[in-house]
Amino acid sequence: AFQLLVRELAVVQRRSLTKTIRTVGRVMVDETRRVHVHPKVEGWVQEIYAKYEGDAVTKGQPLFSFSSPDFIATQQEYLAAAQALRDGPPDASEEIRATAQANVAAARQRLLWWDITEAQIQAIEQAGVPSQALVLTSPIDGVVLTKHVFPGEYMERGGDFYHLADLSTIWVDIDLYEYDLPFVTVGQEATVTASPGATGSLHGTVIYISPTVNTMTRTATARLEFPNPEGRLRPGMYATASITTDL
Repeated sequence: AFQLLVRELAVVQRRSLTKTIRTVGRVMVDETRRVHVHPKVEGWVQEIYAKYEGDAVTKGQPLFSFSSPDFIATQQEYLAAAQALRDGPPDASEEIRATAQANVAAARQRLLWWDITEAQIQAIEQAGVPSQALVLTSPIDGVVLTKHVFPGEYMERGGDFYHLADLSTIWVDIDLYEYDLPFVTVGQEATVTASPGATGSLHGTVIYISPTVNTMTRTATARLEFPNPEGRLRPGMYATASITTDL
């Protein structure tokens, strides 16, 4: 019998031996870019400007306005203290002037503690009369995740009215099996595809690996961080993630 031997020739090369871990991840909000809007003074809601969950907002954009007796009283104190400082006699002692300046600063600080902006305080000064409505603005560029405020509603100090998030950076949580854990480290590069039909991948970094393993699934959670300037990754989505390590 004859045996046909087929040989394949190739050039000898020196290459890296790599291992690629592929898994499905859960897209989540970057919690360091999430803020809650809580009024720091009680009152009654008037106008709603950011009306819907999912609305895009920019830093400084009005969210809603409300009327508050405490807010009006503090404006009156501030305007009266500023007027007293301006109208004080030229020959007033340093102690009297220092007291007047302290009164102005105290009233101004109360307004700032209530998240009144410098521009709003300047508008009050120019008008010379208290504003009847306090407008709360967005502290970040982002989107409205949840909204719990309605016109005419009485709001208590510290009420949970808006949840906002900047989605320009996003997290993806993945589960790693025990045998894959030695091959993944914080700072390692990762890639993610938003959906099976999407073209192109986003490149990010491993920022956290859980120190414990789930006893039921024998997996540990790793968190990946990705830039998301075009909004391709949306919280709640599933995404295909891959991590390649040099063995």
